[in-house]
Amino acid sequence: MMETPSYAGRWIDLHTHRLDGPPSTWALPSLEPEQFDEASAAPRAVSLGLHPWRLAEGWPRRFAELARLAASPRVWAIGECGLDKARGPELATQLEALEGQALLAERLGKPLVLHCVRAYAELLSLRLRLRPRQAWLLHGFSSSPEMAKALAASGFLLGFGHMALRPGKARASFALAPAAALALETDDRADLDLLQLYAQLAPLRGLEPEELRALVEDNARRFFGHAGG
Repeated sequence: MMETPSYAGRWIDLHTHRLDGPPSTWALPSLEPEQFDEASAAPRAVSLGLHPWRLAEGWPRRFAELARLAASPRVWAIGECGLDKARGPELATQLEALEGQALLAERLGKPLVLHCVRAYAELLSLRLRLRPRQAWLLHGFSSSPEMAKALAASGFLLGFGHMALRPGKARASFALAPAAALALETDDRADLDLLQLYAQLAPLRGLEPEELRALVEDNARRFFGHAGG
């Protein structure tokens, strides 16, 4: 039987840029290759990738370093990577880098953490073309319930954070998206308390915070391939 995952029974933050938190929480910090310390033992689990905002000239060299580092057992996922039509280099460059990282995730058997701004059609097209075996998490989801359902039907996990705390599309999508697609995250918000996020979002699904915690844990198990562990 697979070893019990380290996040079992804890409040899970599936995408963050913070490196620490209270013992009751478990987080997956997103780092770039230059931030990953091979000699360090902490954090025990990270996602590692090339963010679309920082795909400067010469990114293939950084990708080669990413591919080397990503084999580490401390790297649980590839990313944050993705597409952004509002910021970063031309979309063709972003697509090339994203496809490379998606294929790296497949080769290593690790899931993918994604950033997407105004490029859902391109992201869905890439997933349809690649037909990945590994799970894809779209972090910071803030689009419509209709888009949430379309992405969930295509196999995406959706990360919800501070945008879902106020009236708008993200909040409506959290309430209406399929339960199997839900994940929670703090992203880069140092002022966002993870336990308060669970407490405030749980009623939107008619759940108690602990019930939402258990639901997100089940989704995390599928995301990491730990189902049945």
